[in-house]
Amino acid sequence: MSRQVGKHEFKLHHVALGLTPPQSTGTFIGPAIIRAHVTLDSDADSYTGPYSVTIYPGSPDDGTEFNEKGTPLVTFTGTVTAKRVTAHSVR
Repeated sequence: MSRQVGKHEFKLHHVALGLTPPQSTGTFIGPAIIRAHVTLDSDADSYTGPYSVTIYPGSPDDGTEFNEKGTPLVTFTGTVTAKRVTAHSVR
C-alpha cells in the first residue's frame, strides 16, 4: 500500500514473504515488512528516500504469517533512488 503524504512525497508499506537463502528455493520464515518514504523530483522523473526491510518470525501454522509485532529477526536499511527510463523503438 502506498499513500501520498505531501506534494511530491509518498510512503510505502508492503508485506512480502521473508525467505531463507536462496530466495528462489528458500523456506518461509515470516513476513518481510518493506517501508519507504520517497520524494519525487519536480519533473517526476526520479525519486529518492530512505527505506527499511524488517523480517519478523511467523508461521501459517499458528496464524502469525503476517505478524508485525515481536522481536524482528533482521532489519535492513538504506536509501532507494530511481530514475525514469524511456524506451525507444529501433527500426
